[in-house]
Parts: sequence; structure tokens; C-alpha cells
Amino acid sequence: MVDCKAQAFTLEGIAASLLLLVTTYAVFQSSVVISPSWGELEDVQLKLLGYDLLRSIDINDDSKISLAGMLSSINKTTNCSDGTCTVNQEFRDNFSSLLRTLDLNCRLEVLWVNETKKSLENTTLKPFDSDPLTDSVSVDRIVIIQGDSSNPFCSSGKCAVEVRLIIWKV
Repeated sequence: MVDCKAQAFTLEGIAASLLLLVTTYAVFQSSVVISPSWGELEDVQLKLLGYDLLRSIDINDDSKISLAGMLSSINKTTNCSDGTCTVNQEFRDNFSSLLRTLDLNCRLEVLWVNETKKSLENTTLKPFDSDPLTDSVSVDRIVIIQGDSSNPFCSSGKCAVEVRLIIWKV
């Protein structure tokens, strides 16, 4: 009687181990390996590069190579026409050399609140007014500028404007 009971326990153990083996095999065969080839990974890297570009030219002084200095130096009568404004030569040379070293092309826009019209307006900054490609990314930065009556973005006091940079690989 004891021998039959022992044999039943042995068969039960073998059946349980086979069941565990088959279950483990089925689980490993049905699992999907996810590869790190995410389609938007390049966009994320380009976006981070754009934020770094804006941060690097947004230095805390009023020189003409900084974002605030460049925006403050734009004169609405001599530098702006037809919805675009031209940046100063120092900023143009500095920013163009940054873009060339990184093999990038860009579009640089400024968005601000027009105090007299009570509306949100935007303009493109020349010579950074290329039409973006389909694989471009957009980054932005808020910049505080000192205004005066000749500035198209801020007529008096200090104003916050949004600088939008749209970049893509050349």
C-alpha cells in the first residue's frame, strides 16, 4: 500500500514539473523584445540641442550678441517691414557660426503682446527666416527685454517676449 502511494506522489511530481516546464516555455516564446529604436529619439535629441542653443545665446547682458540685446536693438522703422525684422550683424554672425558648426538650419520667430492692439503678434527674424522642413522641431524661450518707443516688441519699460526657434538638420 505504501509503495502505490509513493509511486502516485512521484508521478504527480513529474507531471507538475512538466507542466511548469511547458508553461515557462510558452511564456518565453510569447514575450516580445522591445528594441530601443524609437522613431522620435532623433527629434528629442534635436529638441534638446535647440534648447541648448537658445540657452547659450540668452546670456545675462545687453550685448548685441545676446537674445535680449539683439531684440532690444531692433528698430521698428529701420529694421522691420512686411512682418519680418532684421537682426544686427553681431548676432547674425555669432548665431550663424553656431548653426554651421552643428549642421543645422533654422527659423527664428518672436511672439509678443501688442499693447496698443491688445493682440498676440509674431514676426520672423531675418536672415533666419527659412521655411521649415517636415522633420523640424520647435523650441522656445521667454526673454525679458528693455523697450523704448522705437522697439516693435516693447514700447516702454520691461516686456516679456517669446523667442521660438524651429530647427532641422541640413
